Amino acid sequence: MSVSDPGKQTQKEPLEELNETIRKMEENHSNPPVLKGSLIPPDSPHKSPIGLILLADPKNPKPIRALIKKISGTDFKLTLPFKLSKILYRLSFLNREVKRLKKQVMVDEMTDMYNFRFFRKQLKTEIARSARTGSPCSLIIFDIDYFKRINDTHGHLVGDRVLKETAKRILRSIRVIDYAVRYGGEEFAVILPSTGLVEAISIAERIRRAISDHPFRFSGCSPISLTMSGGVAEFSDLFYTTMGTLIEAADKALYQAKNQGRNRIGYFKKDLEKITEVGVRPEERKFLLKSEDEEAADSPHK
Repeated sequence: MSVSDPGKQTQKEPLEELNETIRKMEENHSNPPVLKGSLIPPDSPHKSPIGLILLADPKNPKPIRALIKKISGTDFKLTLPFKLSKILYRLSFLNREVKRLKKQVMVDEMTDMYNFRFFRKQLKTEIARSARTGSPCSLIIFDIDYFKRINDTHGHLVGDRVLKETAKRILRSIRVIDYAVRYGGEEFAVILPSTGLVEAISIAERIRRAISDHPFRFSGCSPISLTMSGGVAEFSDLFYTTMGTLIEAADKALYQAKNQGRNRIGYFKKDLEKITEVGVRPEERKFLLKSEDEEAADSPHK
């Protein structure tokens, strides 16, 4: 019968000691290895690890060398493992760079909205889906009213801040399924999947009010009252059946709103007149088809 020596500590397994050392480094906010993985034999019934893979920043291999020396007691030179570490570290960097460039290609740098390149691609996708499923898809194009006056009065830096704040308000006003885009300059667009004309007009009005009802306040300048006009069109069998005709219709509806006094949402009444058997309630139809005189009375630019 053997009696263990109470003064002698149990020798830790190398892997256990290595894991404990890494944990202590992480707790001390030191520079631990970038990646740690287990080596498990493919024929092991218990999937128990027999070793570790440690990958470090190739520009700073000291932590991993120190760990190996601590466990093995040998200060040997890293050759193939270090080269593997370098390759995987660079692959990780390239992966992050690809994601960054992909975002840069599709996102407007100033507003953090999608850009025109994304707009063309996504609108084409939504139109194809609508054509395949028979569900509608609507488009809104917005333009800030008298934006040049803001640049002339307050300067281009304030103008940039206005564009950023406008983008934020648009993004807060849309649904999860919608896509907001900086269309160009002071123009914005919103793609509305699975959305008919009546609902699209309602969403456009909500966005318009988010701009007009709350003055823009920035440090160093007086409050800026801003308005925005929009044009709405729907892609479906009832209305416009190509991407080109849909964009053209929304653009013309926008300029109709501009010509009628700005700070309003434009749409073609002939399109609404086609909606007679698609579930529009009478009160909605009466509101949307109100006379030009009533619209002019509602406008602050009468």
